Amino acid sequence: MNILRRPVVLLLLSLQVLAATAQAACSRPVKVVISPMGRNMMVEADGGIGGVVPDFLKLVASRTGCQFEFITVPRARALVLFENGAVDLIPGTTRTDERDKLGLFVHMYNSRAMLIALAGKLPPELGLDEVSRRGLRLGAVRGNNYGPEYLRLVAEAGSLPRLSLVPDPDTAARMLGGGRFDAVLAGPSVFAEAAQRAGLADTLAITQVNGMQPTQVGIYLNRQAVPAADQARLADAIGALVGRGEYSRLVRQYYAEPKWSTQGLSFVVGRQR
Repeated sequence: MNILRRPVVLLLLSLQVLAATAQAACSRPVKVVISPMGRNMMVEADGGIGGVVPDFLKLVASRTGCQFEFITVPRARALVLFENGAVDLIPGTTRTDERDKLGLFVHMYNSRAMLIALAGKLPPELGLDEVSRRGLRLGAVRGNNYGPEYLRLVAEAGSLPRLSLVPDPDTAARMLGGGRFDAVLAGPSVFAEAAQRAGLADTLAITQVNGMQPTQVGIYLNRQAVPAADQARLADAIGALVGRGEYSRLVRQYYAEPKWSTQGLSFVVGRQR
């Protein structure tokens, strides 16, 4: 499939080597699919890209000499492009057995979905069964995956007129602020920037869903599309940078406010592959 013929925004970011490195660059530019995902990946109205992931990839570029092309699409579309071998790298992705067949996974952090609601609407903790019994009107972002418990909850709620799948966090924030959702089921960090833009950041509280297990999140390198030597070079650089705390440093920098935005996150320590 020729993604250049699709109605997507193609942004070429020539991330040049910032310091001398003994490693050769990748054999060609690496196609990275970007979707709005909190401050991890931000896409401005003018097409500009920023956030934790682009900043982290600058560090990867300085270590490897590789260049990255950013393609911006909604999250569900991003997953399809990756599965079809049309892009090389997809960041911010939950690890699954199915995806392991398609790509080389580099673990970066663990994330847990929580309920995000207006303060005072929900208790600090709820069990999975309680969430289902309460008949809450929930919002979730299409394409998100926080593990089997999350998928089961979404599937159960989706069988009733209680859950709406929306294309992005901004839509979820508008609907929460407008009273159409009782809560949004998401990782708080993914929702923080949308909440800020909607003027909700200081009015929200987080409810932990007991029984919702943390999931591994990281970068997948496409086995179909990326040459083996490039896979190894990139995975080694990403793992080394994560292991020395560069990714967690950027997350804490971008998510200093609101205070609730890093709830549900835990970072890996040591070299990762």
